[in-house]
Amino acid sequence: MSCVKIETTGATPSPRGFHTATIVGHSLIVFGGTDTASVFGIDPLPPPFLPSLISPFFLPPPKPKGDTYILDLDTKIWSEAKSNFRRGGLNPMPRHCHAAVR
Repeated sequence: MSCVKIETTGATPSPRGFHTATIVGHSLIVFGGTDTASVFGIDPLPPPFLPSLISPFFLPPPKPKGDTYILDLDTKIWSEAKSNFRRGGLNPMPRHCHAAVR
């Protein structure tokens, strides 16, 4: 088994960590996680004020995401999954550091 970078198109998820990525059939489903600033130590403030580079205590608190993205593994196209509340669709609450099973 080896890792290979594949080229994809479509609506890609933003950089994140502490999310789930679950394969269901021919799809990879990415849900939740936290934003770049709280995961990777990148402060959203412009230079020269970059306190996260000085001390991890200045990092903003994690901001859980509640979005869901699906990568079709056959076509290599990303799409964002959106629920339709008028038809009874429910979105999971935003979360990070969670688990997913199929």
